[in-house]
Amino acid sequence: MMDPSKLYNNEELRQLIRRRIRLNFYTSFLFIFYYLFAPLFFIKFPDFLGEYLLLLSWLYVFSLFIGTWLVGWWYSKRAKVYEYQKNEIINKGKGSR
Repeated sequence: MMDPSKLYNNEELRQLIRRRIRLNFYTSFLFIFYYLFAPLFFIKFPDFLGEYLLLLSWLYVFSLFIGTWLVGWWYSKRAKVYEYQKNEIINKGKGSR
């Protein structure tokens, strides 16, 4: 097993953790923005949307379903890459004893 102090001081791993945190932040921001923006827009400007409000509401609901699957798929692909890179860094550290 690798020494934890070497693992914590590994600059490659720290950069990978920063990129992973950034990915989590941007993915969370995307979800929150997308889930809240359209309903607030529909509430704030119902006259602007007029007779298309019901149609746009249904399109928004279906796009939430599709968007959730797409963002989830994209996130899982990126997370696998980060997991692979993390394992490479750890295995490289084990081999340099």
